[in-house]
Amino acid sequence: MVSSALVSVSLLVILVLVAAFTPLLSVQKIEVVGNLRIPTKLLTNALANQLGKPLPQITLDSVSSDLKNFTLVQSVSVVNLPPHTLQVRIVERQPICIIRSSRGLFVYDPAGVRIGSVTSTGDYPIVEAAGTPGKSEEFRAAIETLLALPLSLYPRVSTVSAPSMDSVTFHLRGMAGQKVIWGDSTQSVLKAKVLLALIKHQKLSDRVTYDVSSPKDPTVRH
Repeated sequence: MVSSALVSVSLLVILVLVAAFTPLLSVQKIEVVGNLRIPTKLLTNALANQLGKPLPQITLDSVSSDLKNFTLVQSVSVVNLPPHTLQVRIVERQPICIIRSSRGLFVYDPAGVRIGSVTSTGDYPIVEAAGTPGKSEEFRAAIETLLALPLSLYPRVSTVSAPSMDSVTFHLRGMAGQKVIWGDSTQSVLKAKVLLALIKHQKLSDRVTYDVSSPKDPTVRH
């Protein structure tokens, strides 16, 4: 019985070695999923050096390294689909705001990573915050404000100003340019609910300032 067990173990080891180091399970096809804005062909071209490698030898680090120059890629995962397919799952960075600079308009994600350039400000709010995006507390305060807003209100925000962490304000789109005094990042959920309630009682053409910095005692100034 001992010899039979040794033979079984030996055969298993041989099979593992064969699978890991021979073309038996080599990558012949790379399937990319999850990408919406990055062309699939660009990604598969960048991953071309994974072709021919045995699937068990493919590592997440090597795949991530192949895609390191794609700014839009936030994270990567890999799935082996034997016998010959490597599936690479992409999570793209999601734009949340625009930063205006002397070089133009650039889109950033919530982490402060620059994604690309744009020619208009119609899709995302402009953030005006002290310091470097992704590094300054002011930028973080502005982003936390945007993330706290209901999905129905976020598209209406035109600009967010954060000269300090405690004095975030923003303007709504439209000719009236309605202003919102948000304050700091505390009680964000309550502030958002109160703001929505205040907005419902005003016309889009009303030139008003909503102050929800103290959400339990909000004000509307005309």
